[in-house]
Amino acid sequence: MNREPSLFSFALRSFWVLFGGIWLIVGVPFVLAGAWTVWKETRFWSQSERTRAVVLRKDLHRATSTESTSYSVTYRFTSPAGETISGVTDLDFGDWERLREQDSVDVEYLRGDPHANRIGGSSEWFSALIFMGMGGAFAGVGGVLFFRDLRKISLMRQLWRKGTTTQGTVIAIEETNVSFNRVPRWRVRYEYRDHVGQTHEGCSGYMSPSEAASWQVSDTGVVRYDPRYPERSIWVGKEGL
Repeated sequence: MNREPSLFSFALRSFWVLFGGIWLIVGVPFVLAGAWTVWKETRFWSQSERTRAVVLRKDLHRATSTESTSYSVTYRFTSPAGETISGVTDLDFGDWERLREQDSVDVEYLRGDPHANRIGGSSEWFSALIFMGMGGAFAGVGGVLFFRDLRKISLMRQLWRKGTTTQGTVIAIEETNVSFNRVPRWRVRYEYRDHVGQTHEGCSGYMSPSEAASWQVSDTGVVRYDPRYPERSIWVGKEGL
């Protein structure tokens, strides 16, 4: 009796589940970052107060292999309660260049939480749109591909567990245009007869080169198909695995 593969093994048989899953994983954090930025900007738009602050320091953070050059300003102001508060805001180069240490500058802070503050006019709406746009595109496309092909995995598992078993004959062994870790994947094409003697063709899931090399044209293996829709089948492989 063949042992049922793990859910991950079934997923490896579907390129689009893996591809869509990767895009989904990449996109969701961008969407969340964009949503958090929108929430923050909305709070500053509706709940902020303005006051004057003194520029204490200007800093230039040079580009690295993972980050671009950034420009920040450290400032200090006094809250309505008389508390002295320091803050740091990243600016674009033009705004950063115009400021001088000990200059007076407008800052905005949240009512009831002056520690949430920034230099006036330093909105992050553009960043929010970028995050939401990129994240939405990645997550949207990835989600469609991922959840669409989950149906195929569900069908494969159902056929593996409850499908009618028959013998399949290998008719071709083909290299695909899909690679995992730069290693090309292969597929076996096979044919089989259903319970009324009609011939059907099917295609296995993706195989490693070594797995594909274990098969030759005219070899026989185990196939399971749906007796209600005999054209739906899954390649099980060699008996006893």
